[in-house]
Amino acid sequence: MRTRLKWLASFGMGLCCALSMAYAQDFTATAVLSPSGIGLNGNDETGPTVGSSWVFTVPVETTLLTDLDQISIDLSALGTGTTFGVDLANLSTSVGDDILIEQVGGVTIPLAATVIAKDNSSKTITIDFVGINLGIFNGDLRITLGDLQNPPIPYSNKDVAISVRYSSILGGYTESGPASVTLTGGNQQSDADCVPDGFELYYSDGTLALDADGNAGKDSLALHPNVAGDMSLDTDSDLLSIRQEYLAGTDPLVTDPAMTVSNWLTDTDGDGIYDVEEHFAGATVDTDNDTIPDHLDSDSDGDGIPDSVEAGDSLLSTKPVDTDGDCIPDFQDLDSDGDGVIDLVDNCPSDVNANQNDWNNNSKGDVCDDSDSDGIMDAMDNCHIDQNPDQADADNDGAGDLCDLEDYGIFGSGCRIVQSGHQSSAAHQDKSFGLLSILLLMMFVGLLRKFLWSFRS
Repeated sequence: MRTRLKWLASFGMGLCCALSMAYAQDFTATAVLSPSGIGLNGNDETGPTVGSSWVFTVPVETTLLTDLDQISIDLSALGTGTTFGVDLANLSTSVGDDILIEQVGGVTIPLAATVIAKDNSSKTITIDFVGINLGIFNGDLRITLGDLQNPPIPYSNKDVAISVRYSSILGGYTESGPASVTLTGGNQQSDADCVPDGFELYYSDGTLALDADGNAGKDSLALHPNVAGDMSLDTDSDLLSIRQEYLAGTDPLVTDPAMTVSNWLTDTDGDGIYDVEEHFAGATVDTDNDTIPDHLDSDSDGDGIPDSVEAGDSLLSTKPVDTDGDCIPDFQDLDSDGDGVIDLVDNCPSDVNANQNDWNNNSKGDVCDDSDSDGIMDAMDNCHIDQNPDQADADNDGAGDLCDLEDYGIFGSGCRIVQSGHQSSAAHQDKSFGLLSILLLMMFVGLLRKFLWSFRS
């Protein structure tokens, strides 16, 4: 008898394990964010579809022997801690308030979640289904979460972890799978301070973010989405400026560990630019797609101009130069001056000159070339060969007095006529050369006559 009981127990355990293995299969869930911008929206509103909502579609399969026990959503891949990642502060744990659960496909059976828990530090949400029997069900559950505040930095195709736990008379098992999430943001901004609105909304005062309950830990006067602030400020005294905190993907209101800061404030490739400035929102960047990350690349944008030159100076303490003010520093900008001509072929990569004028064909554009070293660029110099810093022009003909020998009855060839800041047509120069030719011809005729006269005498 004892042997039979032992055999039955072993058979039961084996069957249980077999069922667990049969059902323990991975799946792929889907996630839809509305809106998908960073830092949005976080409002304390009523209803799961009002404000910012995340919708997960999760495959579920039950049988007569298995019931749905729990669904867990782990958002920690997008950041952890109460002042980073997805902010769950306003998420209600009551079904029908900020959380909506629906069956999609399969047999329609009344569904309710009786216990919901959240952890805003670990970024997890668990939904326990108590006393709910789905019967035979093979379909999707759609879970809508409202009143979430999106993370402060962008992510692309980041996997959120979903797990589904089942229970049965023979034991329990869990299936798991990813749901891909993309948060846009980039440089979308209203105040041109080179820190995106979403990042400023996330860390600004609650009233600025339209957050009715004014969540704690979001107060910084420099972080206003509609007012340009000083992004060089170090609001938490950890040596990282607000912009660097954004680039590093760290909290501008919480002092970061010394080790973290020391890792960011290094210059691995020795180009005079901190590594943190060569990243974007905490991600490794390879601007020119040459497989060398920017913080190890001496020419990040591959335009032939070293980063150390485009940085503006060799001082790590100064922000890299951004000539066209598009919030992309020159060393990562393929068109630094924004004139429509890429730096690789631009004869003045730091000065706007879409026409690429170069009067002396020295491969240096007129707007950045001072041929006579008089402190006035050729594009504006009325004597581009002769030094005349005073640009004196007595007859106002666009040719500087120093090279306008016409004023004295002699026609020079060293003039560059400038009118209203632009080079004039070459008509006047052609006239000068024509008259000069006539003058030379007259001199030749005079010499010839003198020569012939010497023979007559």
